[in-house]
Amino acid sequence: MNEKKECKIVQDLLPNYIENLTSIQTNEYIEEHIANCEECKKNLENMQKEIPTDTKVKSKKEVKYMKKYRNKMRILSFIILAIFFVFIGTTIRKAVILADLEQKAEETVKSTNYHMTIYSYDRGRAWVHEEFILKGKRKVKLVQYQEHGTSIVQSFIYQTEGGETKENIYMDSQGEKKAILGRTIDTQNEYVGAEMRPLRTENIIHLLCNAVITSVQSKLLNGTECYLVTNFKGLHTGNYGEGVYINKENGLVMGSAEYEVDYGDGIKRKIIGQEIEYEFGTVTEEDFVEPDISKYQIQK
Repeated sequence: MNEKKECKIVQDLLPNYIENLTSIQTNEYIEEHIANCEECKKNLENMQKEIPTDTKVKSKKEVKYMKKYRNKMRILSFIILAIFFVFIGTTIRKAVILADLEQKAEETVKSTNYHMTIYSYDRGRAWVHEEFILKGKRKVKLVQYQEHGTSIVQSFIYQTEGGETKENIYMDSQGEKKAILGRTIDTQNEYVGAEMRPLRTENIIHLLCNAVITSVQSKLLNGTECYLVTNFKGLHTGNYGEGVYINKENGLVMGSAEYEVDYGDGIKRKIIGQEIEYEFGTVTEEDFVEPDISKYQIQK
């Protein structure tokens, strides 16, 4: 090839060569020519010198910016990853605690002899709800205290020889006594212990979903070590206001957290919705002696 034509070709390629836009083979061709051609070599040097200073500075700034950007993205990725692992770890921890409490409660509820008392309060009213369990027998007593008087409802639940579940109900309100005898109910044990076990879930998925949204904190309630569990959506969560205290030792609910109520005077007050006490091995046959039916008006 004519030397002048070759120089012309090389000089046409130099701008792209400087911008690193030429291929490896083209680069080798240009560099081989420049090594033997002083004129083209000088042209290359002049072109490189003519690159604006501000362009070089801008390029350096862009490089620095990209480095900073990549560093920030690495840090952000690390933070997001750390938050993710903390979230997963916290969720698993809560799920383990909730499952353990429910298992303990299930074992405790299997007791065939216990007495549970629930104290409830709300806007000047109070209730005392008692349950007596003794080898398949169940008695429920509800006493309600209000301004206009006290009412008492007692329910004695038993099974007939044919296997049916029946109940006798005795109601005493402001001196008026009524009774319903032999009412058939679906099952004796459907809700036995439900108030004691608010953390019951359908399956592991239900448990994990609750673990994501539930708060579990160690607290003391009347000197007993408990977990304060809030925002739990179980099968029998009940009316526990802003949360429920669960006994760490046996998994039983001890009471509800405080919540605000308005008594109508525009001032909100905090009250404890429920407190629960338990006694095991204290129930006797005497607790199941029914009232004198002659003093009650029988309802059909």
